[in-house]
Amino acid sequence: MSEITRRAQFPAMPDLSDLTDPLQQLFGIRPQSPYGIRIETHYETDAYVVRGEMPGLDSAKDFEVVVTDGMLTMHAERNEQQQDRQHSEFRYGAYNRSVRLPDSAKAEKVTATYDDGILTVRVPLDKPVKAASHKIKVTAAK
Repeated sequence: MSEITRRAQFPAMPDLSDLTDPLQQLFGIRPQSPYGIRIETHYETDAYVVRGEMPGLDSAKDFEVVVTDGMLTMHAERNEQQQDRQHSEFRYGAYNRSVRLPDSAKAEKVTATYDDGILTVRVPLDKPVKAASHKIKVTAAK
């Protein structure tokens, strides 16, 4: 089944946190999403790039990006400002996300930038990534 056919038959499901937000507001509960930080990743010819969606933070004091034993960990924290308000849908607290890096990652040369609510982490690679694919034969189970 092609990707286009699959998407037409099975439309994307909403994020679970989008479905539970009304309940969280009703009971005053503010649990973290299972991932904390929504990310997207891709390879460039000489780097592995991780982009994290984290709007409304201060790049100078709210972020920590660490590479330990082949794991990239992004940490951010948003503190609630004390104000007298009746309603808030903002999310406060600590957010974490860890991603396993490719074997050829140069951990000592990782860079991170923050622009328009997106944290972009570039991980240089020892060797260029080549898109390799091969077809797998599927056999019937006995």
